[in-house]
Amino acid sequence: MVTALTLHRKLHWCAPIYGIFLSIIILSPLLRPGYLLHRDAVSTPRSFVTDTALGLGDTAPRAVPQDWFLALASQVLDGGIVVTGLIVFALIAASWGAIALVRTVWATPTGPRVGAESVAVTLTVWNPYVAERLLQGHWSLLLGYAALPWVVVAVVRAGQGTPGWWGCSPSASLSPDSHPLVWSLHSLLALWRHSLCHRPRGGESLAS
Repeated sequence: MVTALTLHRKLHWCAPIYGIFLSIIILSPLLRPGYLLHRDAVSTPRSFVTDTALGLGDTAPRAVPQDWFLALASQVLDGGIVVTGLIVFALIAASWGAIALVRTVWATPTGPRVGAESVAVTLTVWNPYVAERLLQGHWSLLLGYAALPWVVVAVVRAGQGTPGWWGCSPSASLSPDSHPLVWSLHSLLALWRHSLCHRPRGGESLAS
């Protein structure tokens, strides 16, 4: 006999499993054996910390600090596995962030809204922006993109007095493009929460 608790647990994992499944389907061409040799997602077994990786070379430091991060990570793991793993992680993290956002702003006592969560997952990982980033090989931008829903969840939960996962924000620091976007969103949401907390309540006089 299926109890309400058992059904709730099963529904709780429906959307996360769907997020993993959809991410793997989208990234299936990347999961073949070999190394990525596509635009900015070129990967090699081993990278090294060079002046260019540190932004000290003659060229514009457009790949800082992601090249430095890959150089360090490839000392422990194969560079091809690192890049592919980060791309897969980015899409799954983005899909789970969309689920967490739905559950945070649209929480119900009856349990997870599987339909709404599945739609949120689909729109988050299957859209033109993600497709363009994959075609350009911008894996670090995808990591920053994955952090966006988690930043919103963290700010909303902070306003509710519940803990949120703030560790997502540093993942945006691997790209000089996504870093300002994520932290700007963080600042705007923090200001929004601050304005709500200090809004005069009904019956209160605005005069000091």
